[in-house]
Amino acid sequence: MSPIIANPTGLDAMQAARLAQRHYELRGAYRHTRNPDVADAMLTMQTRREDHQTRTGWVADYDGENTVYHYTDPDTREGIES
Repeated sequence: MSPIIANPTGLDAMQAARLAQRHYELRGAYRHTRNPDVADAMLTMQTRREDHQTRTGWVADYDGENTVYHYTDPDTREGIES
């Protein structure tokens, strides 16, 4: 896994956080409803997260309280320390 980046301020990092938070919300909704439409939305959101990481290098993980950011240079696929 790429290194953790503390408190990034770029737009790509903020978008990664929004995608992670939305995916977390959808996972919670699916756990309660088991609705196939929510499952489809969750899969779509995961695809968007992966596409965003491929395009920008940024990905975030959200656990309901904390957001952890990772960056991997899209050209070299190497992690960059903050």
